[in-house]
Amino acid sequence: MIKAEQVIGVDLDNTIVSYDQLMYRLAVEKGWIDSTTPKSKKIIRDKIRQLPNGDITWQKLQAFTYGSQMANATLIEGVTSFFRRCKQNNIKVYIVSHKTEYGNFDPTKTNLRQAAFTWMKKQNLFDEERLGLSLKSVYFESTRVKK
Repeated sequence: MIKAEQVIGVDLDNTIVSYDQLMYRLAVEKGWIDSTTPKSKKIIRDKIRQLPNGDITWQKLQAFTYGSQMANATLIEGVTSFFRRCKQNNIKVYIVSHKTEYGNFDPTKTNLRQAAFTWMKKQNLFDEERLGLSLKSVYFESTRVKK
């Protein structure tokens, strides 16, 4: 009997990287929320969407967060341990993300995919010997359907 290769696809946003602290800081700095708002992306999103032009404001926050400020996002606890365990058990892991190249409301025109790659490199996620991940194991798709 042939044993099937085990493969896992892991989403980047909110699975590998947390934006809660970063979005909180940026939204408070810009005056879109007050400092009593919980540091939760969902709560921050919901509060901002209640503002006049809230959907546009939310998209602006996302553009800053995923673009020029991506370097300040946080690696979710346990991610490297998970990848290490997958490598030890010969489980192939791919990172798959619904991430366009550029944000519609990003005045800096930062390449969102490049910002994510830079962040992942900074987190040492491409230590192939230790974690088994390489640049070739990352796939960005422009739509959720393609992801």
